[in-house]
Formats: sequence, C-alpha cells, structure tokens
Amino acid sequence: MPEVVGRAVRRVDIADKVTGRQRFLTDRSWPGDVWARVVRSPHPKAKLIELKIDAPGVLGVFLPEDVPAGRFNPALAPDTPQLRAASDKKLLTRVAQHVGDGVALVLAEDAVSAERAVAAAEASWEVREALMTIDAALAGGAVLGRMGFGDDVERPLREAAVVVDERFEVAGAHHVCLETHSCRAVPTPHGVEIWSNTQSPGELRHLVALVLSLAEADVRVRKVDEGGGFGLRQDMYEEALVAWAARELGRPVRLIYDRAEEFRATRRRHGMRADVKLGADATGLVTALDVRAVVDSGAYGSHAPYVANAIALAGRTMYPRAAHHFSGEVVRTNTLPGGAYRGYGVAQLGFAVETAVTGAARRLGIDQVELRCRNAHPRLRECLERGREAFGWPRRAERSADVLRGHGVAIAVKSTVTGEDSEFSQARVEFRKDGGATLITGTCDSGTGSSTVLAQVVAQELGIPVEAVRVVEGDTAVTPADVGSAAQRSVFLGAGAARKAARAVRAGFRDPVVFRADRAPASYCACFVGVAVDLAIGTVTVEDCLMVTDCGRVLNPAGAAGQVQGGVAQGIGLALVDHCPPEGVTTIHAHGVPTSLDVPDVQALFVDRPVDAAPYGGLGLGELPIVPVPAAVAGAIADATGVLPTSIPLRPDVVWGLLAGAGR
Repeated sequence: MPEVVGRAVRRVDIADKVTGRQRFLTDRSWPGDVWARVVRSPHPKAKLIELKIDAPGVLGVFLPEDVPAGRFNPALAPDTPQLRAASDKKLLTRVAQHVGDGVALVLAEDAVSAERAVAAAEASWEVREALMTIDAALAGGAVLGRMGFGDDVERPLREAAVVVDERFEVAGAHHVCLETHSCRAVPTPHGVEIWSNTQSPGELRHLVALVLSLAEADVRVRKVDEGGGFGLRQDMYEEALVAWAARELGRPVRLIYDRAEEFRATRRRHGMRADVKLGADATGLVTALDVRAVVDSGAYGSHAPYVANAIALAGRTMYPRAAHHFSGEVVRTNTLPGGAYRGYGVAQLGFAVETAVTGAARRLGIDQVELRCRNAHPRLRECLERGREAFGWPRRAERSADVLRGHGVAIAVKSTVTGEDSEFSQARVEFRKDGGATLITGTCDSGTGSSTVLAQVVAQELGIPVEAVRVVEGDTAVTPADVGSAAQRSVFLGAGAARKAARAVRAGFRDPVVFRADRAPASYCACFVGVAVDLAIGTVTVEDCLMVTDCGRVLNPAGAAGQVQGGVAQGIGLALVDHCPPEGVTTIHAHGVPTSLDVPDVQALFVDRPVDAAPYGGLGLGELPIVPVPAAVAGAIADATGVLPTSIPLRPDVVWGLLAGAGR
C-alpha cells in the first residue's frame, strides 16, 4: 500500500462540515433541560449589596454563599506552583472584579425565561475604584508576580553600533470564535456528566472534580465539536457551576453565552507593554536584547504565569547569539481576564522584538532579510532565503499622491511542547470486525485537522486506507488522559502516541501506550508581506503575503497550508483591527475582526525536512504562523511611510496620526 503520511488526504470531518451535518453544542436540543444564565456585574469593580429577581418560569436564584466557595485557577493547563499561586477565581463572587463577572446563577424552565429573568434583575451595588490600565495597576501596587533573569547586557549595548530603544504596546484582543461558550451537565448517581466545547476535556474533568470535591472517576467530560478554539477553550467557565446546579436540582442543566456575554465573561489575549533595548554591531549581528515587560493579566490570574514565562523566553529563541536580559511584571486590572490565545505570549514579544530588529536594519542601512540571515538558526536561515527568492525581495517601495506601498519581513520561532514531564500523550488502537481500526486518543481536534493526521499515521502503520480508521477522542470515560489541544502539540505528541499504539496492536498488545517528549523541538517561519497605505484616511491593506515554514516533515500538506492561511488571517487581525479596550466591547463590529476582504491570497511554502526527534519527522504548526505577521505588517508600513509603528492594532486613526506626525 502506498504511503499516506506526507500526502494531502481529505479531512475525516470534511463531509459533515460542508454538508451542515456537523452539530455544535449550541445546535443540539434536549427537551426538558433546565436553562441557566448568570447575572453579571455592569461595573468594573463593585460589591453586590442586594439582588431581587421576580420573573415567571424561574426555578431558583443562587448567590455566591449558596455555591461552593473555594478559590481556583480556571486555566486548563498542567498544574504547577505558579499556577496554584494564581488561584483567585470563584464560581460566583460578591465583589465583582470586572464588567461581566458573575454574581448570581438563575435557573429557569426554558431559555427565554432565563434570559428575561436576568434582564429583569434588580441589583444594588457598592461601586469601588477600578484599575483600568497598566499604569493604574502599577501605581496601585496590583502586581500579581515579578520575574527577572538573564545576561549582563550593559557592555554589549554600550559597544553596539546602533541601539534601538523603544516602547512597544500590544492591545488585548478577543478570539471571536464562531461559536460562543456552551456547556451542559447531567447528574449521575455518584457524580456528573458534562458536555462542553472545551479544548481540554481531561484537564476540565480534573478541575471540576477539584472544585466540587468529587472523585475524578465520578466526573465524565464529553467534548463536543466547537466552532473555533484558538486557546479560548483552555479555561473553565461555567462547567463546574452548571454541574453543581444539575446535582442540586437532580435535572440536566445547560447554559449558552450570547455574543455580548462571550466578550465580557471569557478571555482575551494578554495586553503587554514592553520597553526594548536592542543592540547590533556594524555588520548587523544582534549583540544585546534587554526587555522590560508588563503583562496585563486582567481581573484574574488564569494563564498569566505561563504566558509571562513564554514572553520571557521568546527573544532568546529568535536571536540566540545575543546577550539577553528580561525583567517583567504581571499586573491585575479590572478588565476582562487574559487567557490562552494562539501564539501564547510569543506573538506579543515577537511583535516588539521583530519591529525593533526592523528599526536596527533601517538605521544600519542593511537589508532586512540579510540582517536576519546573519543572526538566524540554520533552519530559519533557509526559510528566509527561500522566501527572499519566492517573494522577489527586495521590492521597491511605491509612492503616489494617494497611496504608499511598502514591504516587510519578520521571523518566528515556536517550540512544539514545553519539555516538562507533563508533556505526554496516550492512545490505543483496536481492530474492528469490518477490517478497519479505531484509534482511541487522549488528544483532541479543535478544528485544526489533527484527527486526520492521526488517522493517516494509524493507516500507515497498519497498511489500511485512511477511510478505514475511526478516531475516537474527547470523552474522558473512554479516552486516556491528555492535556488536550494546546501548544501546537496535537500532531507531534498525538501522532507519536498513535504510531506507538498502532505498532503495539500489530504486535498483539491492546493496553494504552504513552508517548513522551524527550525534548522540545522548535518550528520556524519567515513572513513576507506587501501593504498599501491610504494617505487620506490611514487604512492599511495587506495586498500580498508569503509564509515559508520549517515544521519538519509536513504530514498533511493541505492541512498544513490551511493552518498557515488561518494563522495569517488572525495575524492580520491582531495587526490592524482586533482590539478589546479596557471598558470592553459587546459586538463583533466594535471589537473588529478581519474578513475575507482583508486577507490576500496567502502563499504557503514549506521546507519539509524531517526532524529526527519527531514522529515521522513532523513538528507542530498550529501556533507558529500568527506570530510574525504583525511585525511584518509594521515593517511594511515603515518601508512605505518612513515611520516605524510601535503599537498594535494599527487602526486607521492610529496610522493617520503616524502619518500626520511625519508630515504626510
């Protein structure tokens, strides 16, 4: 049978998606379910004094003192002391810490009654002073944690031929998934069964059991296909609260966020301010990088400890030959909490560092690609060299009375896993009577197409067609433990476990097998873009984009290209439109999201070189392609206008202000 790993095969879920047969949790109906809604604070910081709800169809109203009161960290991530130190969330709270914080639970016989009851709620509040910005949090001493480490950078900065000393700002941004958060809980004799559009069913089971003081064996989590993840589903929202209510009533309970609630009650990308000093010698070698960052955690800790650590390490992975120093603070503000978002901190620092590198290249008069090649890891250098040829770099900037055109480049490096002991995946394979095989995997597909790659791996090992492989995932009562869909790990770790399990069943063993990551291989990419800047109103249009990626061997070329194209689209959103301001938003229009008209045809090229440490030589890809896009866009704007942007998003009012300041 010919090899199927490395070929573009049809996704295992494509038929249901294109025909509309796939049903998200919000599409499903269970007659007789109780409907839950949460009463939320309209103030960024306030104490609930009194709440009155008098509406038909209401079965119960529960306040913070009625539900389990323990504090927890809602991040669905491997447990560490740092994560436990940020255990500051409660199921419900009397003192709201941000607009949208939950203060009461309403249960009703139907969705309309629940919604009307929340709308009719009469609440009295003691409004308190809120910290809405990084500066206010620093002045108020609202620091969640500090970190600092690295080399002595003072000498190389003094001796540098050029030093770029700039402050960079990255705004918080929401994921804007197609489907809002949804969950359902069904009481069982000893515990509860939960349906959720989570990315991490195993971690969710652990956290629900912890919060409700249940044995993990008595909690079953069934992941339902979600309309987008991107890290948004790596937190626990109302699953434990709904599970408690279901056990309290002895009836199934379900909850669905509306779009305004999604913006006010879930998570966003962490905002960041970074003071960067980057030194380079006359040849363009980056000799020193000093980063002083402040990360806005929002109202609660969640993933902030992990994201801050990712930010701290990102610069060293991009420019390993330089002396590096990092100091950072994580602050609390009374804004929407930050959480996991594709790129996981690396995107924030990548914008700052790569834009500073562009500034150094411009001041030294060295070609941007050439300067990066002189500093790059050999695998990254090959991405740059291939991109230079395919993009036709350098291209001349074009200027007319109305439009300026320019071109930019940026690089990104992203580890596939963290390298910690928690990084493992489990799987088992069973033969079926019809001649096919079933893969039961601990990992789960969050829309990335990872299930297709895992099916390819099993088909390859067993010598059967991909169509004969059934993938079972996302049900903690059936599948083995796993972290879930995170850190572009699903293909690397999941495929490793699938291959090991297929070989085991072929040898007559049927127990689950474990695949561990001995080290953390990195994936590399270089992004080239062309932009047009409208001088009259400041709009920026990305007209051209090329991404060259080295993610080891490409196990499914079509799926890999789709990941790159999706990452570029989100990167354009971060660069130009996505913005979750401190006061929050309630609509997609107010937040901004790139449309098909904002994204050009993206050319995705791959180095396609197997890596020895990876199953079949393939590494992770999901998070990487979003990272370099904002810096590449900023560099292209600088090429067009002569002004280097230092904050994103670059909405028209911001760009117009830059142009006006430069006399354009």
